[in-house]
Amino acid sequence: MENQIKYSKTLADFLKEDKSKYPNTLNELLEFCVGKFAGLPFVSKAFEPPLTFREFFDRVLSIADLLVERGVKKGDRVAILGENSPHWGISFFATVRVGALAVPILPDFPDADIRHILSDSESKVLFTTYKQWEKISGPELDQIRSRTILKHVIMLDDFDEAAHKTKMESFTDIFNRALDFIKKIPETIGLTSRAAAENDVASIIYTSGTSGHSKAVQLTHKNLVSNVIAGSLSANMAPGDICLSILPLSHCYEFTLGFLLPLLMGARIVSLGNPPTPS
Repeated sequence: MENQIKYSKTLADFLKEDKSKYPNTLNELLEFCVGKFAGLPFVSKAFEPPLTFREFFDRVLSIADLLVERGVKKGDRVAILGENSPHWGISFFATVRVGALAVPILPDFPDADIRHILSDSESKVLFTTYKQWEKISGPELDQIRSRTILKHVIMLDDFDEAAHKTKMESFTDIFNRALDFIKKIPETIGLTSRAAAENDVASIIYTSGTSGHSKAVQLTHKNLVSNVIAGSLSANMAPGDICLSILPLSHCYEFTLGFLLPLLMGARIVSLGNPPTPS
């Protein structure tokens, strides 16, 4: 309770007192929150132990280093296609950490739309899950990879590598390699927030079109950060609260209110994974 009282004063009150200290980018927002809530539980799947804010941040830095090693640079696109999980959030923040643009894809989009988005966005890396990969893999995706810059597929869950002909990487494997990489070169820890400015595009969201393929909308760091800060000033949420994430994080509504807002308020996010059925 003591911690909750101490933390609860730091956000809305802090931001009202000194607007010059507002985070301007998603990278600064994450750093701000980790500085306030480092040891508090932050994100987990249902019925699994949570990562703390600090542990989440360490994984973001590790995967960001891996993306740089894969040749991802400022302005590149990185697609994320998967069910809600801590790995989804890590992938998003690792992408914007290096100044690249995250391209979240709704898991229930038709296969043809998903392939169109991968091609249209010119994504260099795809984070996905086994379930989603089974939907979109095949000759059509191979054609996309052959004529676009999509070269790396990283699985957000573990998988049987021997069962797949396409070269893919497990999120766990690349995270472990990233930790080894960082241990050997300690000075690589802590990619700076200067990789992105507030008016840089952070994410490209493809919305369902009324006709034809999905349409792309560009959102800047400032778009997302200003929305969540404005929401936090009236949100009835405190450090230690638990939020159940049901809607897909690839939807801007859920990502802002179901991920960024708990992040800013020091609350914990529990991912349900698959959305519930009507029954």
